[in-house]
Amino acid sequence: MRFSGILLLLSCLGTGSAHALADDLGDSRLKFQLRVVDDTNSPIADASVRITGLRRKVGRGTWYVWNQRDHGPVSQVFTQDNGIATLDCPKWVFEREETGTVTCRIEHPDYISVTVDVRLDRGVVDVSLFRGFRLAATAVNLSGVAIRQDLFGVLSGQHLQDEWRTFSNGILMSRTIAWDRDRLWLVHLPPGGHSLWSDLLKPSTHRKRSRVRLRNVELHSGMILSGKLSDNVPRPVRNGLVILTATQHTGLRDPRRSMRWQEYVSIEPDGTFEFPSLPRDGFVQMFAYCDGWNSAGPTATDLEKVGLAEFRSDLRRQVLLPQVLRLGPGQRTCDIPMLQSMSCLIRIVDADDQAVAGVSIATQPMQHWMSGGSEPAGDAMSTARLVKLPAAERSRISSFDSRSNLQALGVLMSRDSRYEQISDRQGQVVLKDLPATRSGAETSCKFTVTAAGQTTRLSEFRKSMLPGASASLTIHLRE
Repeated sequence: MRFSGILLLLSCLGTGSAHALADDLGDSRLKFQLRVVDDTNSPIADASVRITGLRRKVGRGTWYVWNQRDHGPVSQVFTQDNGIATLDCPKWVFEREETGTVTCRIEHPDYISVTVDVRLDRGVVDVSLFRGFRLAATAVNLSGVAIRQDLFGVLSGQHLQDEWRTFSNGILMSRTIAWDRDRLWLVHLPPGGHSLWSDLLKPSTHRKRSRVRLRNVELHSGMILSGKLSDNVPRPVRNGLVILTATQHTGLRDPRRSMRWQEYVSIEPDGTFEFPSLPRDGFVQMFAYCDGWNSAGPTATDLEKVGLAEFRSDLRRQVLLPQVLRLGPGQRTCDIPMLQSMSCLIRIVDADDQAVAGVSIATQPMQHWMSGGSEPAGDAMSTARLVKLPAAERSRISSFDSRSNLQALGVLMSRDSRYEQISDRQGQVVLKDLPATRSGAETSCKFTVTAAGQTTRLSEFRKSMLPGASASLTIHLRE
């Protein structure tokens, strides 16, 4: 089976399974092995193997990022001379839900890095790495002056934080990449200055070449995008944020061709905002949030206007979808239609109808990008802040994703804390700013009750509400 340039040969090289290998780790950890080989089936030594996520043994469709608080330090090892790496993972994903599959990232400087799901009941798994090419580029500004600092690249396909290095002579060099990652933006991000962008580049590649060189690519001023929230939002706007992803149309359904540049800006009290420099063409997708309001999803007519009629099937009632705008030459402006968000007063009582204090009530609305992927509502990433981090920091983030670290570095802005509270002495919490999905349609919110500081679920329930609604409900906890 081939997936994105990797050949998986699932072969049982021994009779032991992950469970049999777990004896010396006790009941809470499992060991498993994989063997990294090249396209001739020869072992590859010194390849880095780390776990990035887990799937349950039953119901494997849901993927869980590795959480160091619950799962311990990230497991990372290097392959031996025989190509074999031995790793350990938690036996339980959460709440006694047994781990069935782990997601591993395998990297070696001479080969294309891959991510693969490893079934723990398959014995030793062979993962083949393939050779690709390295891309080198230099750039000049509109005056023809060479850009020797603060030059960055964004490639199509899976984006890695540490896949570029800049040399002192101004050459930007990629890590070894797959041949089908053949779309590229070059961007100059000078400190305190305006960004410069290349057009969408399509490097000429050939599988017999291990290096591809782009010389003196001309960079231009980026696209300015300004806008405002719809007039139904009262001014002054408080705690406003617009989250944007710039994409290319050709990549919306093809991961190998996807392009993504993410950014966020604050909304001024008068409801206006501005992104000072974006890629010069393509599409932008936007979510907007402020106290009491969130952006409405696109209508079928909205999608038809920008040539994305094929996404009409994605207009699901319970999904937060972004506004979509097609960029062209010159400055662009837009208005974002907004919906009133929702709130819910929740009271927790025991079997005797007595208030239960000190339990956690949480919900996790998700925003779904039409170019693929989803994340907690209000999460905002800045590609510019990310690529400008020192190389060592970017490599560490790539190896050990940490939301708290990304937030501390200003790369990630998150609103998730407002969606979890602890019940007071009256057993009550009020969850505000629950995002609504579509005008005139109910949004179903799922709430989870857990013991404070633990992961054991005490109860789970749903409540459907209309935009602007304030609901209340009582939850009875049973023994």
